[in-house]
Amino acid sequence: MPSDDAVHGAGCRPGRRGRRRPRALHRHRSRHPRRTRDVRGGPARADRAYPGGLTKQQLAQGLRQWRLGVRVQPLDRPARRRRCSLPRVTDTPASATARVFRLLDYIADGGATANFSELARETGINRVTATRLLAELESLDIVTKRPGGGHRPGLRLLTLSALTLGGEDLTSVGRRVLESLSSELGLSAYLVILDGGHARYLLRSIPDRPLVSNISVGSRVPAHLTVPGRVLLAALDDAALRNVLGDEPFTAATTASPTTYAALAPLLDAARSEPVTWSQQGYEQGIDACAAAVPGPGGVPVAAISVAGPSTLFHESDLRDRTGRAVHSAAAALAAVVRPGEPPL
Repeated sequence: MPSDDAVHGAGCRPGRRGRRRPRALHRHRSRHPRRTRDVRGGPARADRAYPGGLTKQQLAQGLRQWRLGVRVQPLDRPARRRRCSLPRVTDTPASATARVFRLLDYIADGGATANFSELARETGINRVTATRLLAELESLDIVTKRPGGGHRPGLRLLTLSALTLGGEDLTSVGRRVLESLSSELGLSAYLVILDGGHARYLLRSIPDRPLVSNISVGSRVPAHLTVPGRVLLAALDDAALRNVLGDEPFTAATTASPTTYAALAPLLDAARSEPVTWSQQGYEQGIDACAAAVPGPGGVPVAAISVAGPSTLFHESDLRDRTGRAVHSAAAALAAVVRPGEPPL
């Protein structure tokens, strides 16, 4: 029986007749058609044409990356460019709240909302859902339409942002004011706001010395019991005062605490007429306190600054006079932040 070489020719593989190619001239192809490698024998010529007009070095580099399993762009064309320069979102917000904030972030960053397909691609929100959310936000004046198309933040959202930033300015500046006040006097200093019929202690600064006052940040105390609370209640008219305090008798903390409107009235009158107001053991036994209002726009108090310390300290030196002046100055400094452009106290 004749051998395969005799039938098919030397250097050929056995198989069906008529479909044989010399083994040395066989072309191997990778999984990417454009990354063809020519393994024909003989030295490579400098002018040999490679796929896509690549050089020998480029083709060799691509083959090495392919063997190592590195994903690369096809060698014969550049990477595609995205049409939008904004960062594209690939995840879908899981909740309705997350979708609303994702949409607001996109609008605040200047994203276009006229093309809902592009909006859906950039935010990960379904087109139908995005259309419904935009309509609801428009009705609430959270966003508003631009004259040339698309949306922008609405007046209500801008107002909320301004109020939030204003509150942040109050607390950030208030913290520095309290630290300075506490360091100067050696007493506990507080920033207090009115929360219904209660005084809410927002911030506190304590000097590096043992003190008796135990009011902590976040404490909510009946406003008529504390001097900063009474300073804030003094800005209310009689109807508003009875609405927030309710029926008498009021809660008492010490024997000096007012429990009726008749007992509270002279304390509120003193708070209205004096730049600072004092309290002798009105809330904590053996603790005196001094407070001044921080007026906001229109002169309505938005907060109060107070200091507290052992009663014995205020009778042994000129600390009482220095405390009154320092508290008044601190309230004036904080008022300059919450009502810029208005004359100082």
